[in-house]
Amino acid sequence: MNYLAHVYLSGTDQDLSIGNFITDHVKGKAYLDYPDSIQRGILLNRKIDHFTDSYLLFKKNVSLLFPQYRHYSRVIVDMFFDHVLAVHWEQYHPDPLKKFSRSFYTLMEKYEGSLPERTIKMIPIISRNN
Repeated sequence: MNYLAHVYLSGTDQDLSIGNFITDHVKGKAYLDYPDSIQRGILLNRKIDHFTDSYLLFKKNVSLLFPQYRHYSRVIVDMFFDHVLAVHWEQYHPDPLKKFSRSFYTLMEKYEGSLPERTIKMIPIISRNN
Protein backbone atom coordinates (compact mmCIF):
# COMPACT_ATOMS: atom_id res chain seq x y z
CA MET A 1 0.00 0.00 0.00
CA ASN A 2 2.99 2.32 0.09
CA TYR A 3 2.61 3.35 -3.52
CA LEU A 4 4.43 6.67 -3.22
CA ALA A 5 7.57 5.10 -1.79
CA HIS A 6 7.63 2.39 -4.43
CA VAL A 7 7.25 4.80 -7.32
CA TYR A 8 9.83 7.14 -5.79
CA LEU A 9 12.34 4.30 -5.38
CA SER A 10 11.98 3.48 -9.08
CA GLY A 11 13.82 6.67 -10.03
CA THR A 12 13.22 7.92 -13.55
CA ASP A 13 12.77 4.50 -15.16
CA GLN A 14 9.14 4.45 -16.37
CA ASP A 15 8.85 0.69 -16.86
CA LEU A 16 10.39 0.09 -13.44
CA SER A 17 7.86 2.53 -11.92
CA ILE A 18 4.93 0.77 -13.57
CA GLY A 19 6.14 -2.67 -12.48
CA ASN A 20 6.81 -1.43 -8.97
CA PHE A 21 3.29 0.00 -8.81
CA ILE A 22 1.29 -2.97 -10.17
CA THR A 23 2.87 -5.65 -8.00
CA ASP A 24 -0.08 -6.01 -5.61
CA HIS A 25 -2.16 -7.10 -8.60
CA VAL A 26 0.39 -9.52 -10.05
CA LYS A 27 0.51 -12.71 -8.04
CA GLY A 28 3.12 -15.45 -8.06
CA LYS A 29 4.80 -16.09 -11.39
CA ALA A 30 2.27 -14.02 -13.35
CA TYR A 31 4.99 -11.36 -13.49
CA LEU A 32 6.58 -13.47 -16.25
CA ASP A 33 3.71 -12.37 -18.53
CA TYR A 34 5.18 -8.85 -18.61
CA PRO A 35 8.14 -7.45 -20.54
CA ASP A 36 11.52 -7.79 -18.80
CA SER A 37 11.65 -4.08 -17.98
CA ILE A 38 8.32 -4.24 -16.09
CA GLN A 39 9.29 -7.57 -14.49
CA ARG A 40 12.27 -5.79 -12.95
CA GLY A 41 9.87 -3.32 -11.31
CA ILE A 42 7.66 -6.09 -9.96
CA LEU A 43 10.68 -7.90 -8.54
CA LEU A 44 12.04 -4.62 -7.11
CA ASN A 45 8.76 -4.09 -5.28
CA ARG A 46 8.98 -7.56 -3.79
CA LYS A 47 12.57 -6.93 -2.66
CA ILE A 48 11.62 -3.58 -1.11
CA ASP A 49 8.71 -5.21 0.73
CA HIS A 50 10.93 -8.04 1.96
CA PHE A 51 13.48 -5.53 3.26
CA THR A 52 10.81 -3.34 4.88
CA ASP A 53 9.01 -6.30 6.46
CA SER A 54 12.25 -7.38 8.16
CA TYR A 55 13.15 -3.84 9.29
CA LEU A 56 13.01 -3.55 13.09
CA LEU A 57 11.12 -0.23 13.18
CA PHE A 58 8.49 -1.62 10.79
CA LYS A 59 8.08 -4.75 12.91
CA LYS A 60 7.72 -2.71 16.10
CA ASN A 61 5.03 -0.52 14.57
CA VAL A 62 3.14 -3.51 13.22
CA SER A 63 3.26 -5.25 16.61
CA LEU A 64 1.88 -2.11 18.31
CA LEU A 65 -1.11 -2.03 15.97
CA PHE A 66 -1.66 -5.77 15.63
CA PRO A 67 -3.85 -6.35 18.71
CA GLN A 68 -6.49 -3.98 17.37
CA TYR A 69 -6.04 -4.11 13.58
CA ARG A 70 -4.73 -7.67 13.07
CA HIS A 71 -3.51 -8.29 9.50
CA TYR A 72 -4.35 -4.70 8.50
CA SER A 73 -1.57 -3.45 10.77
CA ARG A 74 1.04 -3.91 8.02
CA VAL A 75 -1.06 -1.90 5.57
CA ILE A 76 -1.54 0.88 8.10
CA VAL A 77 2.21 1.11 8.75
CA ASP A 78 2.91 1.16 4.98
CA MET A 79 0.44 3.98 4.55
CA PHE A 80 1.94 5.87 7.48
CA PHE A 81 5.41 5.63 5.95
CA ASP A 82 4.02 6.97 2.66
CA HIS A 83 2.41 9.82 4.60
CA VAL A 84 5.74 10.71 6.23
CA LEU A 85 7.43 10.65 2.82
CA ALA A 86 4.73 12.94 1.41
CA VAL A 87 4.98 15.41 4.31
CA HIS A 88 8.77 15.65 3.90
CA TRP A 89 8.77 15.23 0.11
CA GLU A 90 10.81 18.36 -0.63
CA GLN A 91 13.77 16.80 1.24
CA TYR A 92 13.86 13.83 -1.15
CA HIS A 93 12.83 15.03 -4.60
CA PRO A 94 13.44 18.20 -6.64
CA ASP A 95 9.92 18.24 -8.12
CA PRO A 96 6.92 19.22 -6.01
CA LEU A 97 4.87 16.20 -4.93
CA LYS A 98 1.85 17.33 -6.95
CA LYS A 99 3.93 17.49 -10.16
CA PHE A 100 5.55 14.12 -9.43
CA SER A 101 2.15 12.53 -8.80
CA ARG A 102 0.52 14.02 -11.89
CA SER A 103 3.40 12.78 -14.04
CA PHE A 104 2.90 9.27 -12.70
CA TYR A 105 -0.87 9.36 -13.28
CA THR A 106 -0.20 10.37 -16.88
CA LEU A 107 2.30 7.52 -17.18
CA MET A 108 -0.27 5.01 -15.89
CA GLU A 109 -2.74 6.15 -18.54
CA LYS A 110 -0.05 5.61 -21.18
CA TYR A 111 0.45 2.00 -19.99
CA GLU A 112 -3.25 1.31 -19.38
CA GLY A 113 -3.50 -1.35 -22.08
CA SER A 114 -0.92 -3.56 -20.40
CA LEU A 115 -1.93 -3.14 -16.75
CA PRO A 116 -3.83 -5.68 -14.63
CA GLU A 117 -7.60 -5.12 -14.59
CA ARG A 118 -7.61 -4.21 -10.88
CA THR A 119 -4.93 -1.57 -11.48
CA ILE A 120 -6.87 -0.10 -14.41
CA LYS A 121 -9.92 0.30 -12.17
CA MET A 122 -7.81 2.18 -9.63
CA ILE A 123 -6.37 4.77 -12.05
CA PRO A 124 -9.30 7.20 -12.10
CA ILE A 125 -9.80 6.92 -8.35
CA ILE A 126 -6.14 7.49 -7.53
CA SER A 127 -5.84 10.29 -10.05
CA ARG A 128 -9.01 12.04 -8.91
CA ASN A 129 -8.25 11.75 -5.18
CA ASN A 130 -4.48 12.06 -5.44
